[in-house]
Amino acid sequence: MVCHVWAIEGPDGLVLVDTGIGRDAMEAPWAHLGPVMLGVARPRLDPTETVVAQLAGLGFSAADVSDIVLTHLDSDHAGALADFPQARVHVHGTELDAALSPASRERLRYRSAIWAHGPRWVRHAVAGD
Repeated sequence: MVCHVWAIEGPDGLVLVDTGIGRDAMEAPWAHLGPVMLGVARPRLDPTETVVAQLAGLGFSAADVSDIVLTHLDSDHAGALADFPQARVHVHGTELDAALSPASRERLRYRSAIWAHGPRWVRHAVAGD
């Protein structure tokens, strides 16, 4: 299983598109990934494959990340939010609402441990929302 993460150099720092799985998942995979991700996708939990480690290899630190743009809040795309606590996290408002108050059928999908640190959410809307 792979989640590609884009790192874009901007005038205020790095912008990430998605985060992949983070360091916290290495310590507590059940809480951060859940049974569906662990059982079906069976991700390789290798700390050297986290975005933080990959950025360090390129000469950047977590503090260099100013913004994160999330495609959605599943753990394989947003799992490393806590690795970048100072970053603004851009997400569609409807997706954020669904993740913060999931319907019963989506409780396994969204893992609240991923945003327990209190990200700096920046809510976005699409015309017509």
